[in-house]
Amino acid sequence: MADEKLRVAIIGCGRMGQHYTEVYNTFENTEVVAIAEYNDDRRNVVGERFGVTALFKDAEEMYQQMEEVPDLAVVVLPGKFIKDAVIASAQAGVRGVSTDKPIGAKLSDVDEMIAACEESGTVFHGGNLQRSRADVQAAASCLRLGD
Repeated sequence: MADEKLRVAIIGCGRMGQHYTEVYNTFENTEVVAIAEYNDDRRNVVGERFGVTALFKDAEEMYQQMEEVPDLAVVVLPGKFIKDAVIASAQAGVRGVSTDKPIGAKLSDVDEMIAACEESGTVFHGGNLQRSRADVQAAASCLRLGD
């Protein structure tokens, strides 16, 4: 597994979903292999932009049609849609699921997501990329400049 890349699915390709896609495309040990996005035009444009050809309307369709389940699902959807995508990912056998903030629309949704992930052995994480923090931006600047 050391030389293999983790296969990543991005679920939701609005502004932040596109940012996550860009980030996961830059990591040496990850590869974005699928995109799920409800908006047909956006799904096609983002797929073309990032060279992803496995394009689906939503998580459920993605898991029904993909031959191989991705290792990681990144759910970047409006709050009221997060729960279904996380639970579908866990039930499909995804090893890890990450959400941006907020982690869910309501506490009971979060409880259901945690339960589904625990039941399937899926690692579940909620948070964000921390890209707006000044210290993170300073470190990124140093890296870009080679300092």
